[in-house]
Amino acid sequence: MQQEQLADAQLYDGHSLRRSHLTQDEPAWLWKPYLLLVAIEGVFHTFKKDLHVRPLCHSLEQRVEAHIFVSFLACCLWVTLQQKLRALWPPG
Repeated sequence: MQQEQLADAQLYDGHSLRRSHLTQDEPAWLWKPYLLLVAIEGVFHTFKKDLHVRPLCHSLEQRVEAHIFVSFLACCLWVTLQQKLRALWPPG
């Protein structure tokens, strides 16, 4: 019995299950938004860990908007650099 349970556990190791109330014919369509979310979370992780960007408290609305704008530009730059480097990276 334990061998069967171990075999079942190994079969699903490294896999995850996503449930949705959406019913599209193409499963890839449902998977794309999740992968986008993972990529965005990765960018925020990089901001916090590698770039040491931390939340700031602003009292003026203009400063809040400026902070969001600069963060958005940093995100765009990060994604662009990733894509450029991926294109130059040797395959394999």
